[in-house]
Amino acid sequence: MDNIKLIKLLKSFSSKEFKDLYKFIISPYFNESNILIELYFVLKRYYPEFNNRNFTRENIFKSIYTNEKKYNDKKMRDRFSDMLKLCEEYISLIEIKSDDVKYQHLSLIQIAKRGLESHFESKYKEINKIVEKKRIIDNNFFLTRYEQIKDKRNFYEFRDPLGKRTVYYEQYKDEIKWMNCYFIFKLLKYIVIQYNAKRHLNFDFDFTIEEPILLLTNSIEITNYPPIELFRNIILLNKNFSDDLFDKTEILLNRSINIMEKDDARIIIIELYNFSEAQRRASVEGYQLKALNLGKNMAEYGLYPIEGGFMAVDHFYNTIHVGLLAGDFEWVEYFTGKFVTKLKPDEQENAENYSNGMLSWKKNEFELALDYFARVKTDDFYLRLRIKYNTLNILFTQKAFESVLYEIDSFKHYLDSNDSIPDLLKLRARNYLKIIGQLAKAILNKNHDEISYLKNVTEKYTPAEIEHREWLINIMTQNIKGVQT
Repeated sequence: MDNIKLIKLLKSFSSKEFKDLYKFIISPYFNESNILIELYFVLKRYYPEFNNRNFTRENIFKSIYTNEKKYNDKKMRDRFSDMLKLCEEYISLIEIKSDDVKYQHLSLIQIAKRGLESHFESKYKEINKIVEKKRIIDNNFFLTRYEQIKDKRNFYEFRDPLGKRTVYYEQYKDEIKWMNCYFIFKLLKYIVIQYNAKRHLNFDFDFTIEEPILLLTNSIEITNYPPIELFRNIILLNKNFSDDLFDKTEILLNRSINIMEKDDARIIIIELYNFSEAQRRASVEGYQLKALNLGKNMAEYGLYPIEGGFMAVDHFYNTIHVGLLAGDFEWVEYFTGKFVTKLKPDEQENAENYSNGMLSWKKNEFELALDYFARVKTDDFYLRLRIKYNTLNILFTQKAFESVLYEIDSFKHYLDSNDSIPDLLKLRARNYLKIIGQLAKAILNKNHDEISYLKNVTEKYTPAEIEHREWLINIMTQNIKGVQT
């Protein structure tokens, strides 16, 4: 029964939605079938889980067709289909009523078609009051204002003689302005989304529309509409990054976040976070703190990346790393405790163990850290790579060099046997393993010349070419200076 479309849909209903469904079904305007009303009451017995052993087609059929002794599968399927159509109509009504402006606008369209001038004027004013109260600047902000002017012009334009229509033709200017803003905003978002996807996918996106849209932003007073300016800035940062534009964009976001639609703000802050992370990995001064502060804001405002309704697990791990690198252990503990439940249920235990392992490592509780890492059970190669890197780094810090060399062999075998790991990640890992293996042998042999050589080799790698570059350089620097590692 779980595979039936109707049941899947009903499982998604909140208790209020399921209760209100009854009001919808008993309305003769929407439903004239008493059998479907009976079916609702039967389904109500099993809502919300629908997993009782008595929940079968045969039992439902007996409950709604009390005078029929023989089960009729076609009838039962038809009733499920009828109920599904009613439920789909019901949720479409929920969606229509979720936006009060759009809901009222549908009435305005019908009033206009019927030529009811007094009704039109009062309804128009009613909608206008709702529109003026809305503070969020999003696609609907621009589209609604465009429709308001267009609807009024369309209604009144041909009611006056030709010579008195000038006032309505003058409204074309504002009509075009709002449509222009809507069009620009929509396309700027598409371009930003493509830039974001380009970082993660091996796909050649088409950016031919980028320059014309950027030029078109000069046709509007962009500073009056911060969300448009923010998306424009993100594109410019992708084209030619600068510290000054990054800082201006971050300040503008902080100033405008309360007037932005949540998903729009999410896109902007994720892009800024990605920029700050790229700069941090390139060892650009100041961006470690910027990445941390952006991560904190993403958590505070609930603007972190979402996958299937849950926080993206990669973002969780990255946030932990950024916090630990900044030395803000207290915030990492707070973040783990509060936000691990935002992950998918089957990811939460691993994420908590991983975070506790990282915290223990940074507090020099090495054995406890290794114990936490050992509790992480996953086939996700991204997480498995993190565990292997961290285990190696801890063993190295403990001077357990024999164990380090053993783990390196195990790590190499994992890379060779796992075809799902992207080539770039394998390259980063192999370069890391090569350096850390040679470094372990150099320290065992007290060969400081070799350590100096390895430091020079590591510094020539870019952060994109080797994992834990800064950590390795720091370890080598300490050894060259004769500091205990």
